[in-house]
Amino acid sequence: MKQEICERKASGSARECVPHWLRILLWALLLLNMAVIFTMSSKTAEQSTVTSDAVLAKPLEVYEDHHPESAGDQRVYLRFQFVVRKSAHVLEFASLCLWATGLLLAYRVRFPYLLGGCFTALYAASDELHQLLVPGREGKVTDWLFDCLGALVGVLIVYLIFRIIRKRYEGN
Repeated sequence: MKQEICERKASGSARECVPHWLRILLWALLLLNMAVIFTMSSKTAEQSTVTSDAVLAKPLEVYEDHHPESAGDQRVYLRFQFVVRKSAHVLEFASLCLWATGLLLAYRVRFPYLLGGCFTALYAASDELHQLLVPGREGKVTDWLFDCLGALVGVLIVYLIFRIIRKRYEGN
C-alpha cells in the first residue's frame, strides 16, 4: 500500500499528494544539516583552521603550480582561505534553506519562500551567537550576511525546481 498524505486544494476537486516518504526525507535532511552546522560551529578556532586548510590544500597547490611566484605568499593563502570559509557559509545555509523551504512547500504553508528564508536567517543568527561561546571563535555580522546569502540561494533553487516541476505537470 502506497502511503501518501493528500490534501485538497482550496479551489476544489484537484488533489495534491506529497508522498509521506518525501516529507520524512526532507525532515531528516533538515535535521542532519542543522546538526552539521552546529558541529562545525562547535569546533575551536584551531580545529576550524585545520578543517579549512585541509579543503584549501589542493586548490592552493594547483594555483601555486601555475603561479610559482606566489608560492608561500601569505596574501594568496589568506585570499584562498577567505573564499573557502565564506563558500562554506553559503553552501551550508543554502542547503538548510533548501530543505526548510521544501518542507514548507510539502506542508502547503503560506509564504513558504519567505518563511524558509527567515527560518534560515534566524538559525544563522543563533549559529553566530553559539560561536561566541566556543573558545577562539567569534560571531560575526559578516558571516551572518554570507549565511543569509546562502538562504537566498537556497530559496532561489527551490523556487526554480518547483517552477520546473509545476510547468512539467501543467504541460501534461
